[in-house]
Amino acid sequence: MPAARNAPADRARDVESLYDKLEYMILPRFYRERDAYVDMMRHTIALNGSFFNAQRMVHQYVVKAYLA
Repeated sequence: MPAARNAPADRARDVESLYDKLEYMILPRFYRERDAYVDMMRHTIALNGSFFNAQRMVHQYVVKAYLA
């Protein structure tokens, strides 16, 4: 049987990946390449904005809390 996705080793790997991205990708752009950072922010919002919105959140809450 495979280990659960939230096993401590998985969480540690996720945390390490997050800190690596912050240290080597995001923060250098924020401080040294402001235009590239703004472009990255805009792209991220365009990519994820349609999923992370209040309408989807309320719908998901109603379905999981009351209709499940």
